[in-house]
Amino acid sequence: MARMIPPLCPDDAPPGERSVYRALAGDDTSDDWIVIHSLNIAEHVRNPEGEADFVVIAPELGILAIEVKSHDRVVVENGLWKLGTQAPTTRGPFKQASEAMYSIRRDLVKKGIDLRSIPTLSAAWFTAARARTMLKPSNEWFDWQVLDSEDLKKDPIGAIRRAYAGGIAHLDSTFSGFSYGGVGPNHATANQIAMALRPNFEFGRVPG
Repeated sequence: MARMIPPLCPDDAPPGERSVYRALAGDDTSDDWIVIHSLNIAEHVRNPEGEADFVVIAPELGILAIEVKSHDRVVVENGLWKLGTQAPTTRGPFKQASEAMYSIRRDLVKKGIDLRSIPTLSAAWFTAARARTMLKPSNEWFDWQVLDSEDLKKDPIGAIRRAYAGGIAHLDSTFSGFSYGGVGPNHATANQIAMALRPNFEFGRVPG
């Protein structure tokens, strides 16, 4: 099963995030994946700081930032998103996921990690709504970026693989031959990326 970082999901995490965490942690077909939950982004491209709900680092597939929305009612009207009882906003889930992805990419490049052959993608997961049938087509997101409640119930890992496949196909259509010869990361680079995003460390009082 995937290596989850951290190895447990906080009890106070939103219900959708807990569901996605359980689905990924309990799967036995993605044992070489690394999944980071609730990654704080100190240098965010838009805000003073931000967060990625999940970052999936999958060898030979790429890096996928996922924004999770647990709301059972989603309204998109006149460019405004209304999620449950939250106030309407122009910054929808896909933009949030994209901004997290670009922030992560910028941070990794700054730390010297070569991402030229590594797809860096984003998606939004509506865990309580059938978004794939309810969301109308839009030039603001791609179909492959939409994951929903049916995906969570039936095949969550397959849904993530679908997002990777769609994202890589999009990169191929944008950058001719992007995936020719395969894409990264390899296993060593996947671990390097995970350590760069969420390093292990220890500190304490210095004697004297």
